[in-house]
Amino acid sequence: MIKTIIDKLLGKEPATRSRKPRFGKREEVPASVHGIDPQLVDPRAVDVVRTLKDAGFEAYIVGGAVRDLLLGLRPKDFDVATNATPEQVKTCFAVPSSLASVFASCTWCTGVGVSMR
Repeated sequence: MIKTIIDKLLGKEPATRSRKPRFGKREEVPASVHGIDPQLVDPRAVDVVRTLKDAGFEAYIVGGAVRDLLLGLRPKDFDVATNATPEQVKTCFAVPSSLASVFASCTWCTGVGVSMR
């Protein structure tokens, strides 16, 4: 800000800033490189990702589950990030509409089913 004021006082043209993207580029890493054992991934988590992708959305397993998988551990839960809105997720899964309209995120608990929060 101070530099901008000094530049104005001296009659200099404002410097053009090159905007860097806020986020990095997504890069797919083949299984031969990351070494995650597919047997450690809960089939229900894969089902959630597949259902969202089949509906035309992006969906990825993220968070601590990825860390655990990279360490060769079986995650206790899986987080899925998607570009689908809660309303769009509701159309992909059998979620009671009274709950889905109140809560903004869905949680699938291993062995329990679906809960909303």
